[in-house]
Amino acid sequence: MQPPVSSPLAPRTVRYAVQSSDVLSHNRVNVAEEKSERVIWYKERTLTDDEIIEHVVDNANSTVLWEIHRPLRGWYIRLRSPRFPRNVFISLVPVPPSSPYHSPGSLKFSCATNVASTSRPKSPPSIPSPSPRLPGASSHSSTDSDVTLTDEPSGQFSPTHTYPPAPTPPRAVVPPPSPGAVHEKLDQLAQPRVAMSQFIFLPHTHGAATPASEGLFSKALRTLKNNTPARANSFTLSALPDGPPPTSGDTHHHHHHHSLAAYGLAPLLTFEDTTPVFSVGSSTGVFEIHVDDIGKLGLDLGFWIAVALAYGEFVGDREGYLAAVAD
Repeated sequence: MQPPVSSPLAPRTVRYAVQSSDVLSHNRVNVAEEKSERVIWYKERTLTDDEIIEHVVDNANSTVLWEIHRPLRGWYIRLRSPRFPRNVFISLVPVPPSSPYHSPGSLKFSCATNVASTSRPKSPPSIPSPSPRLPGASSHSSTDSDVTLTDEPSGQFSPTHTYPPAPTPPRAVVPPPSPGAVHEKLDQLAQPRVAMSQFIFLPHTHGAATPASEGLFSKALRTLKNNTPARANSFTLSALPDGPPPTSGDTHHHHHHHSLAAYGLAPLLTFEDTTPVFSVGSSTGVFEIHVDDIGKLGLDLGFWIAVALAYGEFVGDREGYLAAVAD
């Protein structure tokens, strides 16, 4: 019995294991291939007089791809590439409470991405096929010999050149391209349109609340018996649609239990927090990335890893961030 073959139309995903270590000087976070555990990127922390700067580094060549900037006092999260001009960055900002996408701890950002061109014709232009030639029919082309005929008084025609003319070389018959080939060529030649796109991070909601009647001892005993991952810091990254957002009536009764399907949001990246409840000084998780959807946007995969690591740092200490915003 042969194993099932996945459909070629199924979305492709890749998974990376994320693990942090509590080293005070660097606080390094490794992002590795889930199966091979080969580190692809890592994040290290440095301090300046007024900022916390985290470098997202390509492990293969030790190149700094992105920098995450946060202040020692106050609140902001800024992402920038070393190739950016001075004072140019991408900011992660809280989603306003008035937005239907708002959820406690949600952040959004904008950046330039590729947008699929919509100017391509729906059907390729009709290409005339070569007409069939009848036996004995004459034709004229740039390769035919020119023959000038003059009307002699005797009624006989006498050519000015040697007759008969040189034989015509055989004409190559090229079949017209198929519509699929024309579309493929147009796709290759089409230049992607660049536009500003918006993206949103939504933290995952917690599970069912603990019954109010459950005592402190019962809670502790239940936790000791089930030392499973808390998943408190799981989140999803999605692109915001270009059209109008859903009305407040559509989302009023969700009680912050946000459903991506309800909002029409497709996940580009999902982080599953797998840190055990009693883990101290380190955290673990898994990035699941929809590579087909990410690839269409024209940004390097390292960017999405960097921005996800930036949000992961935020969501892990969201209470402190929100308190800083309130101040």
